[in-house]
Amino acid sequence: MARKAKAPEVVRISDSLAKFYRLVLNKGSSETLIGNELDMVKAYLAIQKFRFEDRFDVIFEVDERVREFITVKNILQPLVENALVHGIEPKRAHGTIFIKARLEAEQVVLQIVDDGVGIGGDRLRELKEGRPVDSQGGGYALANIMGRLRMMHGDRHSLELFSRPGIGTVVTISFAARRRTDIA
Repeated sequence: MARKAKAPEVVRISDSLAKFYRLVLNKGSSETLIGNELDMVKAYLAIQKFRFEDRFDVIFEVDERVREFITVKNILQPLVENALVHGIEPKRAHGTIFIKARLEAEQVVLQIVDDGVGIGGDRLRELKEGRPVDSQGGGYALANIMGRLRMMHGDRHSLELFSRPGIGTVVTISFAARRRTDIA
């Protein structure tokens, strides 16, 4: 209907939403290719760019070799959502999110960097400890991601959180680079 009505923004958002849900469902698997995660984040951000009326830019810095390694499903999108909702939106000014993926010494390193409002003091400490912060859902995404990384990698992973109020936040995840041929 949107195509017939010549509403290209609605077509673009519908296509992004369909791609996002297809990648989120991932045929029921709890693992996925990092390339799929990055594609899902791109689809999610296409929708959010419309919602936020282009109040933010996204810069991808991706070593293409990383796309073929596997990760826990739905690990990047919640971090990007946190950057938007807790970093960029309260800033009330234009913001930038960097999504980085690289290999370092047989480790996959994924980073979400934003120039939002940042996190300070006790709240940052609680998030680093993996404790949800408030009853409205604050902190649950990080705790959930840490738990799923622990299940997949045991002690061979890390999730680091660095933030300064007024400057922004960096979330860095690293884990052993691993391939699996039966993930599409």
